[in-house]
Amino acid sequence: MTTRARYGLLGGLVLLIGSLLFYAQPYWTSHRLQQAILKQDPQQIANLIDQTALTNSLRTQLMTSMDRHIPAQGDEIDALGRLLTQRMIEQTASYVTTPEGLYSITVVEPTENKTTSAPAIQVQSQGYQSFNQFGMTITNPSAATLPLHLQLTRQGLGWRLTQLILPKAEATQN
Repeated sequence: MTTRARYGLLGGLVLLIGSLLFYAQPYWTSHRLQQAILKQDPQQIANLIDQTALTNSLRTQLMTSMDRHIPAQGDEIDALGRLLTQRMIEQTASYVTTPEGLYSITVVEPTENKTTSAPAIQVQSQGYQSFNQFGMTITNPSAATLPLHLQLTRQGLGWRLTQLILPKAEATQN
């Protein structure tokens, strides 16, 4: 084998390995996020989320839901209800998007008389939604909760959690 062929083979191998690592990176980030939540590691969770984007996304979803259920123009009681709901949405969005808040909505502690060896959260599905978007759906098998959809977004060379997509209210009524 000639020197030129060796360099070509080496370059191709480096390109192949780089492409595989580039493709696998959001899966690795997803795994690290799941492990950080299970270990209750706020520093690691904070490193894997974009708290500003996550808070804005959650606030927007909650405000949209409020707009569907509370009329924008109504009597004084409706206006008071809207104002109180907006304040609660702000507080909820600010708390849920902290590392501790993410832990509290994804993991339910087992009761004293219920011991289980199953992990507290499981990834139901995950995969690319576009070049810069990666979605994952997690569930808690020890709790009767709806699946939670998380959205990772490419930021530079890494991936960070930017959206927490809430289950639709209509899905809970079936």
